[in-house]
Amino acid sequence: MQNYIGCDSLHIKGINVFNHANYNEDGIDVDGRNVLIEDCHIDVDDDGICVKNHERKHICENILVRNCNVSSNCNAIKFGTVSMGGFKNVRIMNCNISASKTDNIRHWQKNLHFIGLPVTVISGIALESVDGAHIEDVSISNINMTGVQTPIFIVLGNKGRNIVGSATKSPVGSIKNISIENVKAESYSKMPSSITALPGYYVENIRLKNISITG
Repeated sequence: MQNYIGCDSLHIKGINVFNHANYNEDGIDVDGRNVLIEDCHIDVDDDGICVKNHERKHICENILVRNCNVSSNCNAIKFGTVSMGGFKNVRIMNCNISASKTDNIRHWQKNLHFIGLPVTVISGIALESVDGAHIEDVSISNINMTGVQTPIFIVLGNKGRNIVGSATKSPVGSIKNISIENVKAESYSKMPSSITALPGYYVENIRLKNISITG
């Protein structure tokens, strides 16, 4: 729906997005620095608010997302999976996450027998470094989630994609110094929240405080 690439000093305030035109329909995609997203209402089939990174030299940094309502049939607030560079100094606060008003395509409950509601968000918060990105200094607080499958999903992986303009494959990145607190979530799936990495690599210094997950 919207893709902001290479931006500096971007302010998105008070927009309403309803986007269910096809399978790959994000609400807001951002690859930039010094970004403020606030007071937005998003209802989409794919990811809601998604921070991406398309080039190794670019760092997505100094980003604040606050006071947003995000509804999605996929991931509500997400880093990646396009994650070539890095994500640094990101704050997400005071947001509500819920299932979309419609689901014309995915139908999770029909395809997966362990989904507890007919319309659900895959994950509420997803931090994914799979193309060599370094994710660090991220603070997430005061998040309410309803109708989600997996409230918190953090993964350090490696898709092995080529670096842009090079035949070199992306290395394994890092995830460290992450704080997640004051989260209330209603989960309707057997897929739990998770923090994972590749063998020989570690997700470091993750702080979870006052997390309530029911279902």
